[in-house]
Amino acid sequence: MKNIFVLLFLLLGGIIYGQVSINTLNPLSGVLHIDSSGDNGTGTPTSVQTSDDIFISNSGYVGVGHAVPQAQFHLKTSDQYNGSIKIEDGSQFNARVLRSDANGKSVWAYAGEVQTVYAQLGSGINVLLSTINVAVDIFTDTQGYIYLNPGMWLVTCSMSLNFQTSETTSLLYRCWIRSSFSDIAGGSYSADIVGPKYASGVAYSIGYGQLNGFIVIHNQTSAIKRYYYVLAYSSKVNSPTDSILMNFAKGGVEGNTIIAYKMKDN
Repeated sequence: MKNIFVLLFLLLGGIIYGQVSINTLNPLSGVLHIDSSGDNGTGTPTSVQTSDDIFISNSGYVGVGHAVPQAQFHLKTSDQYNGSIKIEDGSQFNARVLRSDANGKSVWAYAGEVQTVYAQLGSGINVLLSTINVAVDIFTDTQGYIYLNPGMWLVTCSMSLNFQTSETTSLLYRCWIRSSFSDIAGGSYSADIVGPKYASGVAYSIGYGQLNGFIVIHNQTSAIKRYYYVLAYSSKVNSPTDSILMNFAKGGVEGNTIIAYKMKDN
C-alpha cells in the first residue's frame, strides 16, 4: 500500500508539472488549453472550434480565440461590429477612446480631449501697494493653489484688479500687478516654471483693471504637486501711498479664474 501511495504522488507531480487542459481531451501544445464549449474533436481543431478557446503558450502568451498567440495578450474574433473588448470603470461613454498616461494606466476619454485642472482660490488678499512697490523679488501668498500631475502644463491666469485710494478722480493713478506660482506659500517663483515667470496686468483707482497671462509649468516629479499662486512685487504709478489692492485672487469673483491645460511632454 505504501508503494502505491508513492507511485500516485509521483504521477500527480508529473501531471501538475505538465500541460493542463479543461473540457477537452485533445489539448494543443502549451501550458493551458480551455475549450469553453467542449466542441474540439480528435485531430487538429478548426478555427471555428478554437474561437471560444483560451490558451497559454509555453512563452507565457495568452490567446483568446487563437491557438497560437503571437503577443502577451492575443485576441482573435470574427465579430467586426459589436466589439469584443469591454472595459467598465465608470469613464466609458459613447465615442470615447482608451487613453493612457505615461505609466500605461488607461481610462476612456474623447479623442483629442485636453486634460484641464482648475485652481482653488481663497478669500483673497488686501495689500498696501507701497509695501510691494520695490525693485526686488517679494512674494505674497494669495491663498490660491493648483494641483498638477507630472508633465508640462499651460496655466492661464485671469484676475479682476481694483485698488482703493484717497484719490479716485483720475485714471493716471494705476499700478502694474505681477503674479506667479511658487512651491511654497508666499515663496519665490517655482523652478518648475518654463520661460516667462509672471502673469501681469494693470489696476486702476477708477473702475477695474484685468490681469491676464499664462505660465508654463513642468512638474518633473513622479507625483501630483501643489503650486501656490503668489502676488509678486509690483509697480505703482502716480498712486498715493495709501493705495490698497483689494480682494486680489478672491474666489467667486467674476473674472477670477486659473485653469491649467495639459501639454505634450516632448
